[in-house]
Amino acid sequence: MFGKTNSRKKQSPQGAPEHRRGLLSRSLDWARELFSLASPPEPAHSPALSRPGFEGIHIPGVVNYREGDTAVFDPGGTTGEPFQVIRKLGEGGCGSVYQVEGEGRKQYALKILDLWKKQPMEWHSLKQRFEKSYSAGRLGSDYLVKYYHKGYCKSNPAILMEYCGGGDLETRMPDFYKPEQYEPMIVKLLYGLQTLHASGCIHRDIKLKNILFDEVGNPKLTDFDLSAFLNNRTTVSVRGKVKEMWFTPIFAAPESLREKDVYRLTLPPMDMFAFGVTVYHLLTSGKYPWGTLDDFEQDQEAYFNRQRDGEFQPISFYRPDIDPNWAHAIHSCLEPDPGKRMPGPYHFLQMVNHEVVMRRSGGEMPTPAPAAAWSAFSSSAAPLKDQESAGAEEKAQRFGLQLLSGGSGQAQIDLGALLSERAVGSAGELIIGRRDASVQQDIAVDEIPKPNDDYFVSRRHATIRREKVGWAIRDGVATSNSWQGSTNETEIYNAEKGTYENISGQGYRKLEAGDIITLAGEVKLKFITL
Repeated sequence: MFGKTNSRKKQSPQGAPEHRRGLLSRSLDWARELFSLASPPEPAHSPALSRPGFEGIHIPGVVNYREGDTAVFDPGGTTGEPFQVIRKLGEGGCGSVYQVEGEGRKQYALKILDLWKKQPMEWHSLKQRFEKSYSAGRLGSDYLVKYYHKGYCKSNPAILMEYCGGGDLETRMPDFYKPEQYEPMIVKLLYGLQTLHASGCIHRDIKLKNILFDEVGNPKLTDFDLSAFLNNRTTVSVRGKVKEMWFTPIFAAPESLREKDVYRLTLPPMDMFAFGVTVYHLLTSGKYPWGTLDDFEQDQEAYFNRQRDGEFQPISFYRPDIDPNWAHAIHSCLEPDPGKRMPGPYHFLQMVNHEVVMRRSGGEMPTPAPAAAWSAFSSSAAPLKDQESAGAEEKAQRFGLQLLSGGSGQAQIDLGALLSERAVGSAGELIIGRRDASVQQDIAVDEIPKPNDDYFVSRRHATIRREKVGWAIRDGVATSNSWQGSTNETEIYNAEKGTYENISGQGYRKLEAGDIITLAGEVKLKFITL
């Protein structure tokens, strides 16, 4: 289900395939790459905020604000905006978070990446992680902490974000013991996680501490610092190891702890595992499925062996009052094999009948309501007349591709308009591939070269074709007398359905709105309606 290999063939700049390499050998190259890509320190006299966003890293100053201090947040202009520091909310391995007050006494949280504590060789990779965190926080959901602006504080990258004054779930566990308390709260969190996954983003560090509450009691996922866009290459340290334990191992899925799988299986089931452990921990007042915290700390190998073998204590042992549907949903999240695990938030929501939960609690469905978005995937067939109407409506729709990576920002491509202008392939077909002046494509995407100018995306990687109704995609391209697949495969993930497919070696696969297309694990495009 999750692809047949985690190793890929390199493409030389001229496109000639070379031998496959394993993740470990590639990790060493990526480690060397960090040295070459790390932003060099700039002279102390250079203007610290001369460039917008996170594109430039100047010499970072020491940031250690106290109550009553003025924090100057610069979103990329020539002058910064002052905020009064109310208190320090927390501090992690890479940064600090402060409650600050702005104009009109409005409250914010200010997250600062403490580059001043880090070695210059670490700046580049930390900056990339922080940038991904900002992208995740810009998604529209009432159940994700909102990120407003990015900029700098004393040349340390910073994010001005929503302040949640209702505490975190770790400290408020007793407030969510009864079904009428925990059920709507968990459903809302799943709505937020659904939005995250639908945008091709995996959280990777779900736990009670990373669930906050606003002043009216809405739960919100936060701390996107480890978030990865689907199948993005795992960041490595300069020692060539998989990302150090910046996530929380006791909540982490088994595949996230295995070097050979962590890149390939960074997918929604990874989050669902952590979500299941989090809910189990909440409802049992602090227990873990495979033992106590003392068990974990005293013998981690035995703990993870029980986890690997699926030997967990059923939640009903501690909570016999829990609805069987909820217990089944939680247990499904704890499956050690990601191919058999709860695929995504949609399936959990359906299993616990989320609409009934929200009506019973008097809560409002998100806008647009997930149930409406998901109704198209119901197994019950619509009447023939309705199907014909839907087909005509779909035919009249305009479809496009949104570049999640491998292009300029969040650029969108109108497929119909592009097809009428220029088609390299046969009539009705568009060729997608890595940009190369020597090879013509209809949709050219950019891939950051690896050490030794290696590439993984083929110059003619996939073909997208207009059907009578909608569009379809196939890995590879047609040659004069055969079909030639790409060197490193094409994969499709649909967050709303929780499905994942490796379409290499198959025929055309019809695209559905929301599908995220991954080329060689490097470039992501989302199929959308315009």
